[in-house]
Amino acid sequence: MVSINPVASETSKKFSPTNHVTGLFLTTERLPAILDDLQAAGFSDEDIEIFSGHEGAEELDFNGKHKGVVRRLLHDLVMALSDESQLQDQIDDALREGGIFVSVDTRGENTKKEQAIQVLEANYAEDVCYWGHLAVERF
Repeated sequence: MVSINPVASETSKKFSPTNHVTGLFLTTERLPAILDDLQAAGFSDEDIEIFSGHEGAEELDFNGKHKGVVRRLLHDLVMALSDESQLQDQIDDALREGGIFVSVDTRGENTKKEQAIQVLEANYAEDVCYWGHLAVERF
């Protein structure tokens, strides 16, 4: 089953979705088509995480407000090296207004990366990104 608002400590992501392609959607209406298309492209349920609404924004907690002092300090260090704070704020705002954030684990494989980008773009994502190590590519 696809993870909906997974608990951050239970996922492979620590402070950003490294090796993930993500897409931001302002509504949930395309979610069934997105999931069908990702699965048709060969992604398993374990590869896909969906963050939705206020609960999803709280679980992502990009700035570490709710995850403790250590996470907040590590977040600040990552932001000093690579500033994605504007993107993270955009995602947080969209989720709190009823949008969804789809995160697809590519395990760093270029073929999977391209497939995930293609699926999310074909489903009209507002913002498609690949989260690499200390850099985010926007498409």
